[in-house]
Amino acid sequence: MKNKSFVFIFVGVVLVLLCGCVSAVQNSKNSESGKVLEIAMGERLIVAFQKQDVKAFYKEVPPEVQSVWGTKEFEFECKKLKERWGEIDSFRYLTELEMSPTHQHVWAVRFKHRNLKGEFVYREVLFVVLTGTIDGNPKVFLFGFK
Repeated sequence: MKNKSFVFIFVGVVLVLLCGCVSAVQNSKNSESGKVLEIAMGERLIVAFQKQDVKAFYKEVPPEVQSVWGTKEFEFECKKLKERWGEIDSFRYLTELEMSPTHQHVWAVRFKHRNLKGEFVYREVLFVVLTGTIDGNPKVFLFGFK
């Protein structure tokens, strides 16, 4: 998984999970609480990368991901992220894009990096998380930095 765009796409997981398993939320109250949970899941993923915490990462992704992403793979991707963009300084939630029956949440993630003069500069990239509901529980299907 040495993708230069640093996008993690778990196509197999998505296909398995989305094949008739995603259920629509019936009322706006459940929809809003589900949205809050999904946003929190995405933010915990960002923090897991920020702290390079594989255990926190595993709490947010489907179990199938753990068989593909061991500790070494996670650490490698954290290293590549840091080399390319710097250290995660902060992040802010931007929006949810329409993609029914799933939800695509978008954050701006701000990285702190030194330029060639040794001065700190900031760069922002997008972090996207695709979520949905299975058996009444919000799940992360795929995510990535863009």
